[in-house]
Amino acid sequence: MGHLATGKSDQALQGILQDPALSDSSKDTYAQRLRAISVKLGQSISELAMQPMTVIPWIKKQYPEVATQKNVVTAVLAALRRMPAMKHQHRRALAIWLRASKELEAQQQARLKANEPSVRQQRGYVDFREVIKVRTRLAKIPMNLTQELWTSLQAEPARRWLFTTNSGSPYTAKNFSKWCCAVLHKLFARPLTLTSLRHSYLNSMDWNKLTIAARENLASDMCHSTETQDTYRWISGKHHTVQKQR
Repeated sequence: MGHLATGKSDQALQGILQDPALSDSSKDTYAQRLRAISVKLGQSISELAMQPMTVIPWIKKQYPEVATQKNVVTAVLAALRRMPAMKHQHRRALAIWLRASKELEAQQQARLKANEPSVRQQRGYVDFREVIKVRTRLAKIPMNLTQELWTSLQAEPARRWLFTTNSGSPYTAKNFSKWCCAVLHKLFARPLTLTSLRHSYLNSMDWNKLTIAARENLASDMCHSTETQDTYRWISGKHHTVQKQR
């Protein structure tokens, strides 16, 4: 696997970008992941998809997190399924990628059922008491700044969006999440994400004092199921492991 492949467009990547059934967000996410491995390995996705026995071990070595491995494998599968004229060798490669995807999914589910955070989640974890302290500090906005913000929100023409890009355009969901993560990293000096905040909030609760009805209402308020709620609850202080080592 040598230098970066250039030249004709990648049929596998084009299949994703031209699929009307995929959302723009899915296309962007798949394309970003596929271009990353294409650049690193110096071959087109069409070529890499046909080398699962070589590329899958590389993915596992390149990306330590199982979730990231699964995301990359899923992107390759999406490309392979959209390659024109699926032939026998394509189907054989597809079967190997599917097996790898199922194995990674099983690893993810085993970790979730054990209520264990990933290494990345441990690195970014913040105790919710610390979140409250930062929120309280940020709430003490000087009166002149509060007035300036209020004036900006009431200015004509009326603003349609509270947060915008530098050009004044609204954020996409993906870019807004990235912006939030950057702000959270600046505030807490660790890779905290919006999802990690949800974990932190749920792990701050005394579950022995919550009734079934209270748990169901909490899950509804957070727009997920009680099953998802259970996977958000980390056991035996495992989420504090990395923090104690700091």
